Amino acid sequence: DHRSAVASLNFLRRVQFGPKDGEWAYGFRRRAKDGSFPQNMWVDGEPYWQGLQIDETALPLVLAYRLWRAGAIRPMDYWDMVRRG
Repeated sequence: DHRSAVASLNFLRRVQFGPKDGEWAYGFRRRAKDGSFPQNMWVDGEPYWQGLQIDETALPLVLAYRLWRAGAIRPMDYWDMVRRG
């Protein structure tokens, strides 16, 4: 079902944090949120929990890769999302 998978990828691209979304703070370490995804979110994309886990950033990129390999998307259409992630 490539259509549902592409729709999910488009949703994730829409809710991906951008350069204006601030930064993650872990003690004295700071990391820009740009390119990451909410740890949890409501169905409208509004973040629910304010945390970061690596798999939330990695799995949308894996989905993009798998859809590209299946011929369901063009890499250039999702390159900005993948590059920032």
